Amino acid sequence: MKKLAVFPREFKSRHAWLLLTILSIVFAEVLSGSAPFGLLNPPEFLFLAAVYGGHLLVLATFVFRRNRVPTLAALWTAGAIFGMYEFYITKVLWDNPWDPVVVTQGIEVLTTVVLVGFWHPFMAFIAPLVVGEQLLVKDPHIAGLFPKWLRQPKRWVAVVLFVTVATNQGALTANPGVLAIVVPGTALVLAWAARHLVPPEKVESLADILPRGKPLIGVGLVVAATYLLFIPTWRPEVSIPVERQAIVWFIYVVLAVLLVCNLRNPAAPPTVRIPHPMVTRRRVFQFLAIAVTASVIPLTQVYAVVTIWGGAVIVAAVMMASAVRGAFGSGRPGSVLGTGLESNLRRLDDLNDEGLASTVE
Repeated sequence: MKKLAVFPREFKSRHAWLLLTILSIVFAEVLSGSAPFGLLNPPEFLFLAAVYGGHLLVLATFVFRRNRVPTLAALWTAGAIFGMYEFYITKVLWDNPWDPVVVTQGIEVLTTVVLVGFWHPFMAFIAPLVVGEQLLVKDPHIAGLFPKWLRQPKRWVAVVLFVTVATNQGALTANPGVLAIVVPGTALVLAWAARHLVPPEKVESLADILPRGKPLIGVGLVVAATYLLFIPTWRPEVSIPVERQAIVWFIYVVLAVLLVCNLRNPAAPPTVRIPHPMVTRRRVFQFLAIAVTASVIPLTQVYAVVTIWGGAVIVAAVMMASAVRGAFGSGRPGSVLGTGLESNLRRLDDLNDEGLASTVE
């Protein structure tokens, strides 16, 4: 009786939803500098929770209810559908606040590729699911969809990733005063979430704690309400004629078909338990020091744009090809990239583990 009273299913599920929402906001909005106070400003948090938490929970439920072990291509496609909200809620894919680079039929092509093809699939959707699964699920598998050098990086790789994220955060925020508040404040919120939103008993799959029934309908209504509310009120000066919308809806249809087809392919990744990093005051201040330094050096903004936008275009192209191959090709089901590349990466990983890498020519 005590066990049932301490952690009933409602506690585990609803706290998990909040945890995933917080992670999505941190990865997608706080780290990008787009909404640095996303977790610290209550009105802003409520808006971001409706957009990010709503989309993540609805799409993740759709994915994991149909395939408890989805491929990376399936997760990427769901994340791309997530990112399409930028057409209607923020409207930045029609008319971004920065200088347009490539515009076709009134659509910001490069911005669309980066946000829909990379940022939202990985930062707003997949990354929160990876971390959430590590914290909530007994045998997590999503991390196993990635190459070993990325899911279990060596020390120097981890340092490079840490410095790159901190540098990009500082360069994109470009305000030392804001960073001095945001970095420690966000770290405190994450520490609170880790302490209070992670139950001691893990579940078998994310599918077991994602919303269903009336809660899922409620989340769906919240998502619908954000569109109905913000399409006419947010940046009303941006006109969206029907012919431009036809292109967007064509993209929606293509992504929906790719998602449904890729969900037919079960993945076969290994169970990967990533060691939880120690979030200490020292590391928080190290991150803050790097970010603040980057925020006052103009050249770091160029570095941030090149690393994020340049890499994003390449990753988006690879993932789109993987999604098409997973949906219609003859690639091995469950492959990380839908090609032989992943099997080759894993073979090299195995050789390295056995000390036989020298046999590979």
